[in-house]
Amino acid sequence: MKIAHEPVGKTHKSVFFGADDRTARALAAVLDHNPVSPLHVLLIPKQCIGINVDNLIPTDLPILRMMQAAANAILAQQGQPASKSYVGFHLPPHTSEDTLHCHVVGTWFQNCALSSTARERFTRADVFCPIETVIRGIEMLSTGGCTDARYIAYKKFLREEPRRAV
Repeated sequence: MKIAHEPVGKTHKSVFFGADDRTARALAAVLDHNPVSPLHVLLIPKQCIGINVDNLIPTDLPILRMMQAAANAILAQQGQPASKSYVGFHLPPHTSEDTLHCHVVGTWFQNCALSSTARERFTRADVFCPIETVIRGIEMLSTGGCTDARYIAYKKFLREEPRRAV
């Protein structure tokens, strides 16, 4: 699969995750080209729904829930505990692609020597947002109408919601 802004000829290996037909038509799962863990998959909507989480709207909730279910299926298939894995999105300006994509990162392995910068890309609240937080934020946004003030509150929520420790 080709991802935006990659050099011509560069492709990513697709991942099979036992999806139903609806999910397989909606999402692509590919191995990350610069993995931080032996299991590092990107879930990418096949239909463009936004550049990043700041552009999401309440009608995007079904695809977000589908991404969450697919991530859980991938983790279960690989025997990875969800409680020690990272599933979510990098927040602007820390995004690497101009296409919304969800990271599914398995547990940190002792033999996987990560730099502090690489680890921070998944643990700092101003850099990475778990998918559960994005879904909760969009649900809150949908309850009172999509005004500018509510979008500002949504973006703040994504960056300030407490995170679990590594």
